[in-house]
Amino acid sequence: MIVEEFDNLSSATQAMNKDEIAGFITIPENFSYHVWQSIYHEEDTSSALNMTVNEAENMASIIIESVVTTFVAQYNLETSIALATNGQAEAENQTIQQGEKVQLSVEEPVSAFQYYTIGMGVMFALSTAPIIATRAFKEKEQHVFGRIMLSGTKPLTYLSSKMISGTLITFVQLAILFALSTLIFGTFKGRDSDFWINVVYTTGLYSLLVGSLASILTSISLYANDNRTVGFFGSFVSVFAFLGGSYTPVEQFSEYLKQVGNWTPNGAMMTSYLQLLQGFDFQEVLPLMLRVIGMTVISLLMAVIIFPKRRLD
Repeated sequence: MIVEEFDNLSSATQAMNKDEIAGFITIPENFSYHVWQSIYHEEDTSSALNMTVNEAENMASIIIESVVTTFVAQYNLETSIALATNGQAEAENQTIQQGEKVQLSVEEPVSAFQYYTIGMGVMFALSTAPIIATRAFKEKEQHVFGRIMLSGTKPLTYLSSKMISGTLITFVQLAILFALSTLIFGTFKGRDSDFWINVVYTTGLYSLLVGSLASILTSISLYANDNRTVGFFGSFVSVFAFLGGSYTPVEQFSEYLKQVGNWTPNGAMMTSYLQLLQGFDFQEVLPLMLRVIGMTVISLLMAVIIFPKRRLD
């Protein structure tokens, strides 16, 4: 609220008619003197504050009236206390809890179309990891892996190729999903450049995580010479999808489920995307991104340790 002073009544009225101000308070001449006379000498005075508001500015008028009314009530209360105690009253030294700070989003609520676009996107992106690992196991059965090793290629180079392919496929998959859903259905229409930059960062980190999961599943399947581990993880994607909220918001069932879901790869990404949609900055979703980065690093280290360093039979 901006407070302005005017020298006379006519200039204040003119400013209000031009909608430059929402209202004004007229303080009569010798107002303070008359107030003190009324308080200490109990003399009747005709001085009064006059409030004029612009009826067209309904909300601003209500605010002005509320401020003035609150001030007058508080002033009268303190004056009465001072007179009753002969000015000896002391304010209690206590902290008054005025409320709490709540950060509200200025964005529109997340629609069901936006929610399930993200939910299905992160779920199927997670399915990329077992698909790549399954393909790697077939390459081993068809002796493609053996021929690659005979060509002098280092084993970790082959593992890196699975990591890179999983990352690129996931990123392109999500990029196409978000782009087409916006162009055809207007899912994320009207978002500014900061939102899309944050989405690119977030999607890139998730793509690296999926790539690292593809590499560790590849290492496990080749080391154990068994593809059932990959199949088990593929079937477990649905469980991750439920815990992460891809099917429905899990906080409807339990806040504990939501906390557990935020520790799953797709759950952390789901929450991050939704917060970005609600106007949050990337710095505010960084704690969830740190979880994703941690999962990525652990998966890569385990993949390198487990991956067989010699030619397989």
